[in-house]
Amino acid sequence: MPKAGKYDYPVRDLDDCLNYLEKAHKVSQSFTMKRDNFARAIGLSPLGGGFGSLLGSMAMFGLIETGEGDIRYTELAQKILFGEAKEKEELKNKAVRNVRMLGEIYDRFGDNPTTENLRHFLREKAEVHISKEESLASEVGKLLKKVVQHLKPVGGGNKEMQTGGTTIQTGTGLFTVTKQGLTIEVDDLEKLGMVQLLVDNARKKLSQANTELTKTEKKKE
Repeated sequence: MPKAGKYDYPVRDLDDCLNYLEKAHKVSQSFTMKRDNFARAIGLSPLGGGFGSLLGSMAMFGLIETGEGDIRYTELAQKILFGEAKEKEELKNKAVRNVRMLGEIYDRFGDNPTTENLRHFLREKAEVHISKEESLASEVGKLLKKVVQHLKPVGGGNKEMQTGGTTIQTGTGLFTVTKQGLTIEVDDLEKLGMVQLLVDNARKKLSQANTELTKTEKKKE
């Protein structure tokens, strides 16, 4: 598997892995297959590098276990493929977060990080050498875009705003803005970047709310 400094990351995205697992199961009607049989079922050579990368990606997402020449679907994979629809998205979130780097980038920068955000993460958190930042930021960014639809914020991601300016609260529980002031609770210094983005967003929303309030007051006059 490729590396971004301290982190390993998959070559294939989650949906790609799931599609191959579903295809193999349709052929074999089994959740445990020999490596060669699995390769034939999905139309790949068991000796090819692409097949090895696919298995590595599946393992990173927590979808398969390997050993003694067998490929075994995990309970997570089985539930995503054949479980109840209402549970599938939460399980896909869990699978993507098994790739630690993807979850940490999302929690810190949201669902649309900039190239500069990614370069900063790779430099400061992953300890990637500056000479590799640009190419890795591009590669990691492409992978994140393919899986970000399955990620959910910690704590459910609920957002609340009372336009009177009394409360702005995020689902992460990292900070709450009230009339009395701003309280920031951070249990991990690495989340400071995400807190800053949330604070900026809160400031923008408060400004918009105050502008609307001013317009309303002028109309009354």
